[in-house]
Amino acid sequence: MPQIRLLGELEVVRDGRPVPLPASKKTRALLGYLAVEPRGTLRERLCELLWEGPDDPRAQLRWSLSKLRPLLAGVELRADRERVELCAGEGDVDLRAVEGAVGREIGSAPLDSLRAAAARFRGELLDGLDLPGCYRYQAWLEGRREAARALRVEILQALCERLSGEPEQALEHARAWVAAEPLAESAHAQVVRHLGALGRRQEAMRQIDACRELLARELGAEPSGPLERARHELNARPRATAVEVAAPSRARPVEASAPGGGAQLPFVGRAAELRTIEALIAAAAAGRLGELLLVTGDAGVGKTRLFAELTARVAAAGGRVLAGRAFEAEMVRPYGAWIDALRALPAAAVDAGLRADLAPLRPDLGAAHADADRGRLFTAVARLLAKEAERAPLVVVLDDLHWIDESSAALLSSVARAELGGRVILAAGARAGELSDNAAALKLIRALGRDRRLRTVELGPLEREDITALTRGVDAGVDSSRVFAESAGNPLFALELARAGRDGDASLGLDALIAERLERLEPRARELLPFAAALGRSFSPELLDRASGVPAAELLAAVETLERGGILRSSDDGARYDFVHDLVRNAAYRRLSLPRRRLVHGQIARAMEPLADEDGALASDLAHHAALAGAAELAARACVAAGARALRLFAEEEADELALRGLRQCEALPAAARLPLQMKLYALRVHARREGDARALEAAISRATVESQSAGLTAAVQLGFELLSYLYFRVEDFRRAEDSTLRSVEAARAADPTTAARVIATTSRCLVLIERDVRRAEALAGEARAIEDAHHLALPEVRWALGLVRHHLGDYDGAAVELALSVERYADTVDHWSQAMCLLELAEIALERRRPADLLRWCAEVERVTSKMSEGSERPFGAALRALASVLERRPDWPEIERTLAELRAVDAKSVLAYALNTAAELELEAGDVEAARRRAVEALAAATAVDRRTEQVLAHMLLARTDLAAGDRDAARGRLETVLPCIADRYTVASRARRAAAGIAEALGLALPLTE
Repeated sequence: MPQIRLLGELEVVRDGRPVPLPASKKTRALLGYLAVEPRGTLRERLCELLWEGPDDPRAQLRWSLSKLRPLLAGVELRADRERVELCAGEGDVDLRAVEGAVGREIGSAPLDSLRAAAARFRGELLDGLDLPGCYRYQAWLEGRREAARALRVEILQALCERLSGEPEQALEHARAWVAAEPLAESAHAQVVRHLGALGRRQEAMRQIDACRELLARELGAEPSGPLERARHELNARPRATAVEVAAPSRARPVEASAPGGGAQLPFVGRAAELRTIEALIAAAAAGRLGELLLVTGDAGVGKTRLFAELTARVAAAGGRVLAGRAFEAEMVRPYGAWIDALRALPAAAVDAGLRADLAPLRPDLGAAHADADRGRLFTAVARLLAKEAERAPLVVVLDDLHWIDESSAALLSSVARAELGGRVILAAGARAGELSDNAAALKLIRALGRDRRLRTVELGPLEREDITALTRGVDAGVDSSRVFAESAGNPLFALELARAGRDGDASLGLDALIAERLERLEPRARELLPFAAALGRSFSPELLDRASGVPAAELLAAVETLERGGILRSSDDGARYDFVHDLVRNAAYRRLSLPRRRLVHGQIARAMEPLADEDGALASDLAHHAALAGAAELAARACVAAGARALRLFAEEEADELALRGLRQCEALPAAARLPLQMKLYALRVHARREGDARALEAAISRATVESQSAGLTAAVQLGFELLSYLYFRVEDFRRAEDSTLRSVEAARAADPTTAARVIATTSRCLVLIERDVRRAEALAGEARAIEDAHHLALPEVRWALGLVRHHLGDYDGAAVELALSVERYADTVDHWSQAMCLLELAEIALERRRPADLLRWCAEVERVTSKMSEGSERPFGAALRALASVLERRPDWPEIERTLAELRAVDAKSVLAYALNTAAELELEAGDVEAARRRAVEALAAATAVDRRTEQVLAHMLLARTDLAAGDRDAARGRLETVLPCIADRYTVASRARRAAAGIAEALGLALPLTE
């Protein structure tokens, strides 16, 4: 029967040895969940926990269950159509065994049972199986961890009390208690008492000082009863006459070689892979490359070492190497891997013409990127790489692709398809089994595979002779046959076994061997290690210094020890450090208990907060550490800043994920702090265009707006109504959009001038767009303009509102000036939707004025802005306007027009569909195709009526009247004109072009229209 170990890193043990687990982290998380929960779970619940994003979450669940069944041979995994349950039966699940052994009354449990239960805890519950992107699973895990930790603390407390007469044993449990609860004064007091009982007074005093420092730093408090009583007891004890002797050290020398097989160890084996590398270098030299090299393999198998050999050979041939890594801790940091890779290029080497477009990835270039655009950024990166490769081959390595962020994956996809001159070697490494957990990475690999732009190299275990050659670089006397057999050819495992020598126990597993080596480090290096591990990515010594508080001289000495010991490695320029392998980082991180992790992440967050820059480049890191520290308000604020930066970089997926994380952090905050942050986070979601859950988002914003009204939070109320008006307008619910925007302006008039002008202008804009009370909209636009002038503001919303009013009233020249200025001002914001809407309005003006050159120019800008926005009507509407330009240019492309109209029908955008259909009908009438025009106008009228767009209804009726006149049916034309008379009575009800169309029909019929101005 297998054992399932949950208290620490997840393990399944059969015949005394851990068995390999599935590479997919979500599959391992599923196993952990089922093993913790004693009862069956609905499939729907499991899908919500782990696979809410995929198109077919049930298929993902079935796939994961298929991977678990062979692993759990001997344990019944029941799965029917509704539920899944893991029935341990006679199998051993450590958490369930502990709960069964100690019972409800822990204090009265047998001493042997308590000892056995304490020994079961190897760390936190399901250590390393965090999934921040699966917030329901993460919330469940955190709750279960707290319960498991509380159980452990109770067991340790009981052992400390029961073993008071055996201080050596009790001290071990007291120290474990401190590790589990570092802020528990009672735990520190127990350590002091037992040290005192053993005559180790100096150690006891150091423990007291350490506790004082910790409480002061983390809680701003002094020790109270328990520690003070322990100190008095210590002072009351008779002092020992003998000098205290330190316990003999178990430390062994630490070898100066990297576990990943760094430069100080030989490169062995991989003959076939080396031939592939040589072929790539030769192809690059000849300018014949055009694919991505993907190296896959299990952790520790040597992917990074192979890349080191690739880059060394390229560098030896005079080429340049750009290397970046994706990190699990920063999967919402847009372009993280690319930022790291491009950092190696000196600023002087970057062409001046590319600097503005590259500024989002390289702020140090000193170029403003007010007109940031994802497409231009991607093009600039490709041009930069191609230019760098003109002199000699260039290799770009992005490692750990399974953790890549959405934007980095999109950029890699674009670069892999670009014309790079055939001299750029693109390479990426990944753990194949974990790719399925990252939708962006999986989509990238599948797409490149379909396009025949992917060359995959799968690394397997090394051969016996290779392991022998590798391990003799560590210890010439090592039993290489044993190491090969026990490591199964995994080079990292083999190296750790060789370092452990004869004491190395392969049954402990690779992680345990690494952990043992970390324990042998000298104290200062061991103290620094948790901070380096908690950073979760490469780091500068300066940040480590600020976070750890270790004096600079001691820190540098400790870092040197870690580097010499093959724990850390430095970048080529020596400016940054990283762990030699993620398994080493994970082993170091797991040495921390959950409470201690919170303290460490809190120190890192406090160190990073003053460094937060205006651009928000550090905000996602700050949000990560603040969340893990339990600093909810700081984490939410950082999510707002990081999300705004993501939107500026067109990274909408990351922006939405940051908003969701921030909203979860807000949940426990008091209303006064929570509601303003919630509204800003909801604004991120609105601007990120997550259309799939628009109804749920609308409901959440509505609830928060009502709550903000009750709390008297004017700014939050105003923003809430503004966001609702955005949402209602998008779904063409114009009545509710009008109501929300009017309520927004009521709340805004009491705000500061900037907010008041912005919201009043937004209300004006909304009223014009939905054709409700345009007279009032004109007055509001004038009011906003007056506030702007009085306070010397420059708000895009004001110019947009003025432009819309003037367009409605027929002042095309004035409208174009205002809208162009609005576009210019919106370019420096994250509001791409508003910028796109202004551009579309300019395109409409050009179309109505029959100016094809201007129309095509504005449509090109629309395409640029909308190219990386989430799905909506803006992009297809721009495409439809561009297609209609072909008619103005006397080279009509009706198949393209039909295709773009079909796209508008598909997105169900009735307002803009009616506009496009009316325009197409008018152009067809001018070309003499009356029947086609009539069909278009009938469809336009139906679409406009469905969403009550009066201008388009009038235009459709007048187009139909023209077809009636063409057929000689004057009565039908007169009837249509009479139908629209109430709408055209004054200049505010419908746009001027609709009134002109009606006037044209009246003139054709010889009638006079009662129009007012």
